[in-house]
Amino acid sequence: MPTGSTYGEDPENDDRDAVRLECGDTNSAEWLLLDAEIDYCIAKEANVTSAAARACDLIAAGLSREVTTRAGAGGEFQVRMEQAAASYRQKAVDLRARAVLYATPYCGGISISDKNAEKERTDRVEPAFSRDQFKNVSTTEGVTEDWNTDGAR
Repeated sequence: MPTGSTYGEDPENDDRDAVRLECGDTNSAEWLLLDAEIDYCIAKEANVTSAAARACDLIAAGLSREVTTRAGAGGEFQVRMEQAAASYRQKAVDLRARAVLYATPYCGGISISDKNAEKERTDRVEPAFSRDQFKNVSTTEGVTEDWNTDGAR
């Protein structure tokens, strides 16, 4: 059982608490992950739901190392760790499916201000369309000046 773990019961305002809640790792008597491990998941992922999925993967990996425990005179009581690990693996899959709902598509260059902001970036690669557009043209007769200077109208 890891020590150095906390749960402040404030998942709305604390990412670590949110990850713990999503994973079901809120029992202070039996932590499954250290705070540092959850912080690692948060740092590596784009959002809390993805971090919780990664945390579930870590929990599943830890449970996979455990052995099945039997108790009782005939071994009729069992704790099967492979079932717990499979459950956490499935939880990770479910969380990842939910995490993609939070993805925000971006289509750049639609607005004038967005296009101007891209032009001002000094480290961007010049688009191939405008870079070599008139490389082999022997004359520029009939071509408007505004088209040739920056590759866009």
